[in-house]
Amino acid sequence: MQSFKSERRLISWENRIMSLWTTLGFRLSHQDGRRTPSRPTIRPTLEELEARNAPGSLSGVGGQPPLTLLGAGGPPAAASTRAATAAPATQFVGNSGAATTRPATTLPASGGPAALLPSLAGNASAPAGADPFVDQSSSPADAASAAPPAGAGASATPAAANMFASALPRADGSAFTATPSADRMPVPTGLPDPVLSRLASPNVTLTAPDFVNFHGSPLLVVQASADGSNNALDPTVHIDADLKHDGSFTDAGDADFATGQLGPNHTASITLTQPLAYGTYALRARVADAGGNVGVSTDAIMVVDPSAGFVGSEPLLDLAYGLPYGTPVPPPGLGNGGGENGGGGGAPKTGTPKPQDFKFLEFDQQGRVLVNVHSTLTKYLDGLQSDLQTKLGFATVGAYPSQNLVVGWLPVNQILNLSNLDHFHSVTSVYKPQVHNAPKLNIGSVTTEGDKVIKADTFRAANKVDGTGVKVGVLSDTVSQFKGGLADSVATGDLPPNVQVLQDGPAGGTDEGRAMLEIIHDVAPGAALAFHTAVLGPQNFADGIKALAAAGAKSITDDIGYADEPTYNDGVIAQSAENVVAGGAFYTTAAGNSANEAYQASYKGITATVGGVTGQFQDITGTGSALQTFTLAPNTATTIAFTWDAAFLEAGSPGNGTGNFKVNNNFIAQVTDAAGNALSTPQVFDATATNTNEAFDFITFTNDGSFGTNNFAFSFNLASGAAPTIVSWQHFGNADPKALNEGAPTIFGHPAAKGVVSTGAVDQANPTVAESFSALGGNISILFDANGVRLATPEVRAEPIVAGPDGVLTSFFPPPADSQGNFRFFGTSAATPHVAAAAALLMQQAPAATATQVTQYLVKNALNLNDPTHTGAGLIQLTVPLAVPTPTPTPTPPGIVTPFNAEEEINQTSDTALYLGTLFPGQPANLSNLDISLLADGRNDYDWFSFTAGQTGNFVANEGTTSGGNIELHLFTLQHGTLMELANSVTQSISSQSLSVAVAAGQEILVEVKGQNTSFGVQDAATYQLSAAIS
Repeated sequence: MQSFKSERRLISWENRIMSLWTTLGFRLSHQDGRRTPSRPTIRPTLEELEARNAPGSLSGVGGQPPLTLLGAGGPPAAASTRAATAAPATQFVGNSGAATTRPATTLPASGGPAALLPSLAGNASAPAGADPFVDQSSSPADAASAAPPAGAGASATPAAANMFASALPRADGSAFTATPSADRMPVPTGLPDPVLSRLASPNVTLTAPDFVNFHGSPLLVVQASADGSNNALDPTVHIDADLKHDGSFTDAGDADFATGQLGPNHTASITLTQPLAYGTYALRARVADAGGNVGVSTDAIMVVDPSAGFVGSEPLLDLAYGLPYGTPVPPPGLGNGGGENGGGGGAPKTGTPKPQDFKFLEFDQQGRVLVNVHSTLTKYLDGLQSDLQTKLGFATVGAYPSQNLVVGWLPVNQILNLSNLDHFHSVTSVYKPQVHNAPKLNIGSVTTEGDKVIKADTFRAANKVDGTGVKVGVLSDTVSQFKGGLADSVATGDLPPNVQVLQDGPAGGTDEGRAMLEIIHDVAPGAALAFHTAVLGPQNFADGIKALAAAGAKSITDDIGYADEPTYNDGVIAQSAENVVAGGAFYTTAAGNSANEAYQASYKGITATVGGVTGQFQDITGTGSALQTFTLAPNTATTIAFTWDAAFLEAGSPGNGTGNFKVNNNFIAQVTDAAGNALSTPQVFDATATNTNEAFDFITFTNDGSFGTNNFAFSFNLASGAAPTIVSWQHFGNADPKALNEGAPTIFGHPAAKGVVSTGAVDQANPTVAESFSALGGNISILFDANGVRLATPEVRAEPIVAGPDGVLTSFFPPPADSQGNFRFFGTSAATPHVAAAAALLMQQAPAATATQVTQYLVKNALNLNDPTHTGAGLIQLTVPLAVPTPTPTPTPPGIVTPFNAEEEINQTSDTALYLGTLFPGQPANLSNLDISLLADGRNDYDWFSFTAGQTGNFVANEGTTSGGNIELHLFTLQHGTLMELANSVTQSISSQSLSVAVAAGQEILVEVKGQNTSFGVQDAATYQLSAAIS
C-alpha cells in the first residue's frame, strides 16, 4: 500500500473517496461511542478497496473497521440518540489571508445521504454538473477551484443508492463503482460536518509538556496544514482534555477546554489557563478547514502536579536559610512569603546555616547533607542525577527508578538551587535513624551472658552444632569506623578474621554493628558473618537487606529504625524484609526502645485557634481541646514523628500522576505554651506533605529556658486535603514528653512486617521481666496493601514475636567502659542478635527446616513471661532439637476421644499437635487422663491439640486439673505461618480454667497445655482433662 502523497496515479475523484474513507473510518467515533486514537493516514488504492469490498459496504483496510456510508433507511435504533446539532457559522482563512464565511451545516438525526449531504443527493440548488463534493453554499470561486477534471462523469442523483453510481475512473482508466451500506455511522454532535467540500482533513500536530508543575500554566504548540487539498483553515484551534481520566473526551468540560488562533504560519501557541488538579491527562487538538473537514491530532499525554517543582521540606529550608528548625518558611506557591522562587513575600531573612543545630539529619565529613531528590518522571532520573553531580556537587549514594529517586550528599549551599534543575520534582531529607541501644550502668565480665540465658550453650553441646554452614547478616550503623574497627575485635578473639563487609557506614560511626556481630559470634561461633550499613537512608537499607540475602545470609538481623517509616502500610524497608523472608531467609529486628511513648487516636476535627492560627485541629481530649499538653525541663529536647493514615513510602514517591502513594492532605504541627499561645520564637512544623509525598511531620523542640514556662502543648492542624481517619505520633529520642493521652504502641514500620520476628528485650540479670523501655506492641493495624490501596478490612499483626536478652558484654560497646573496664550492651539492639544466632544454630541442626519453622520453634519453646505486648511469646529458649514436621495425621472425628499414650509425646510441639477434627455446635471434643510431666530425658512436657472451627462463633476450651501442680492453658492461631497467641490462663492455685475466643469458620485453633514455672526453667507436673467446643 502506498501513501496518499506518493500515489500520484490517483485522480482528484479518487483522492476525495480516499479522504472520505479517512474522515469517516479513521477520524470519527465507532458506534459504541469509544474514541479511536488518531493514527498516520495510510490510504488504500481503489483496487484495494474493491478487492476487500463486501456488497453494500466498503470493507476495512489495514485492520480498521469497515467504512459504512449513510443509507436511506436512516440510523439503527441504537444510534438514534446521536442527533447532530447545528454548528454556528465559521470564519475561515483563505490562501490570500482574507477571511471568508460559510454557514453552518446541520447534521440531521436520521435520514440518508439526501439528508446529510444535500449537495450530493438531490440538492435542488446544485447547478447541473456541479462537483458533488463542494458545498454549493460556498463561494462560486471556491467551488470552481475544486471542479473535477474533464471527463470525470460526476453527476449528482437524488437516490441514495446511486450516491456513487457514477463510474469513477481507476488509475488504469477502468470504472469503479461502489454501493453504500444502509448502516449509518454516528457523527459526534457539535463538531463541523466532516463530509463536506473537500474530504481531505487537515493535518494537526499537538506538542505539550509531559510534566507540569506549580511554576506556570502549560504552553501547548499546535501546527496544522491543509493536507494537500489547498483548502483554507479555520484559524480557531480547539483543545480537548480528558478531565476524568476515563479515556474519552465526551464528559462535561472536556471539549474546548481551551482555544487558540492559528498564526500566518499555521502555528498556534496556547497557554492553558484553567487550573488542573494532580493527575495524568490526555489532550488533543482539533482544526477545521473551509470545507468543514476536521483534523484531530494524536493525543498528547501530560502529567500535572501542582505541588512539584520546589523545595517543600521544612528541615532543608530552615537549614538552607540558616534558621532554627521550626521557623516557618512557606514554600513557593503555597502561601505568603518564603521559598527559593519567591512565594509571594520573597525570601526570609537568612542566617548562616548551622548543621550542628540539625542533629536529626545526616551530614558527611564535608558538611554535605544526605537528601532524597525526585525527578518529575522516571525517564528524566538519569539526566537529573547527572545535573546534580555536575552542577551542584552532589555525591550519589544510590538511584531508585521505582520512586523517581536519587539519594546522595548535597552541599547545604545548593539546597535552594535544586529547583533550577530541569525535571526536578521535590526533595526530602534523610533523617538520622534510631539505633535501638539503651544506656545503663556497666558491670560484668567478658562474654555475653545471653548465651546461657537462652540455653544456647547446652543446645550446642547436646546437638554438636555451632552455626557452621550458616551465614548471619547484620545491618546497623557501622562495623569498622570506631577506633581500630574490625581489627580490634579480631585481635581480642571476639570476631573471626573473615567478616564480609558489603558496605560500611560513614566515618564517625559507633560500630554498633560490630558489637552485634560479637554477640552472634559468642552464640554461634561457627557461623559465617556479613555486614551492610543501614544508615544511608531507607532505600539503601532496603538494598542492604537484599544484598545480604544475595550474599547467602540465611539469618539476617538489624537494629535500625527510621522516623519516616510508614505506620499504616509496608514501606520499602518492610517490603524488602518480607521479600527475603518469602525467599527463605530468617529475619529478626529490634522492636524498639520507646516503651509506650506514643499517641494514637481516631481523627476528630474541631475548629480552634492555636498560636494565632484558626483552622481544623485534632481534638486531643475528645471534649473539644486541640492542645496536647506536656512538661519539659529547661535545656531539654524532645522529638516526635507525627503521621496519619495516608499511604506513602519512605522518602516519598511522586507516582507519575498515577501512583497510590501520592499524599493529598497536609498537617502543620505547632508547639505553643500550655494555653495555646505562640512562643516568643514560633515553633511551627509544616510537613508540606503534598510536595514531599510523606504523610509525616518531624517535630523536635528544645526548651532553651527562654520561654518563661516549662509547660507546653502540641497541636496538629489539618491544613489542606481530606480528613484522615487516624493520627498518631512516636517519640523518637531525647526526653519523653509524657504528653496528655500518651501511651500507644511504639512498634511500627518494618518491625511489624509480615514474617519478620520483632524482638523485645529482657535483662539477662533478671530474664523473667521485660525491660522497661522495650517497645509496646499489641495488635498493629495495617490499613493499605503493598501498592498503597486501602484494605477493605485492616490486617492485624500481633507484635512483638519473642524477646531476647540484653545487658550483655562486648569488647568495646558502648563506650565508655565502667570502673572495671567492661562494656555492657543494653536495648533491643542487643536482644535481636541473640535471636539471629539462635536461628543459625537451629538451621545447622535441622538443615531442612524453613525460616517459618524456625520462627514457630522459637515461639512455642519460648519461656512465657506473661507480657505479650512487650515480649511476645516470651524469652527464646533452645531447649529441644527442631524436628521438621511430618505430614498432618488423618483427621479424627470430633466427640469422645480415647486417651493416648502420653509417653510417646506425639503432640509435644505445635507442628505435631494432635488434630481433633472440625468442631460444630453441640459436638464437643472431650479428653481425659492426660498428664504433664518431665520426659524421660528430663525435658519439660507440652501437650498440643489442634481443631478447625466448623462455623463462625466462639471457641471454648475448658481444662480441669485432677492432681499435681499448676497448669497453664494457651490458645493460638496461625497468622502468615506464625503462631499468634489469642488468649491464656496462667493463674496459680486453681483446679479449673476456661478460655473463649471468637473464631471464623475454617479457622485453625491450637491449644497448648503446660505446667507453670516453679523456678527458672522448671515447670509443674499434673494430670488433667480437657474439652473444646464451638458455641
